Amino acid sequence: MSRLIAILLTLFPVLFASGEAAWGNVRTVLRTVSQAQVDRVLGAAVRSRVYTVNFYDKYERVVFSQSTAADNSLIKTSTAYDFAGNPTSVSSTTYIGFNTFTDTYTYGFDHLNRPTTVTLRHSVGTNSQTYQLVSNVYDNLGRLRSNGAPGRAAATFSYDMRSALTSISSNDFIQTLYRGEGTFPSKSGRITKNDIRLTGRHLTSNYQYDQAGRLIKAASALENTGVD
Repeated sequence: MSRLIAILLTLFPVLFASGEAAWGNVRTVLRTVSQAQVDRVLGAAVRSRVYTVNFYDKYERVVFSQSTAADNSLIKTSTAYDFAGNPTSVSSTTYIGFNTFTDTYTYGFDHLNRPTTVTLRHSVGTNSQTYQLVSNVYDNLGRLRSNGAPGRAAATFSYDMRSALTSISSNDFIQTLYRGEGTFPSKSGRITKNDIRLTGRHLTSNYQYDQAGRLIKAASALENTGVD
């Protein structure tokens, strides 16, 4: 009981600062307290504790969390969801003394709930920068066709008539997957040869399987093409 009271006293300012997410209903708050984690910091003073508290919405999803660290820093994380339940943004702010650091990840989805974009906004105090980390494009069959972001070459993906991945390629990288060809040919549909071409290097791997489809042998050869 004394530990629960200590947690409640520690969380009192948190509940006021958490707003609607925390006060949605009493059940949410009570459930939050019941799931709070209290850990003693090894090597620290007897009264030192690390707290982690989660707040939930009516769908039992975490919408806000707060935790402390051994260096007395405070971390607050908020998560927003769309109608389909996909996380659309995750914002985490770290408070260290009078300094604040915030990382906000924003996620985009298409009408089939497939991830399309990921952006990061990194803020230090009042200064911030935004980066696009991921941009996905899909074909008419729902397969990932390309993956890229500003500042790096996009990777393109190819498939066979059974929608099995056959190759991945970018400006300086080409990977080709073979099913049935190579040193150990097979009709099982499993990958029997993996061909990777990098700038100046060529790696070929062959795979052999037993009748149960278990991998029993792999052989690789690396060739230096001398081309930069």
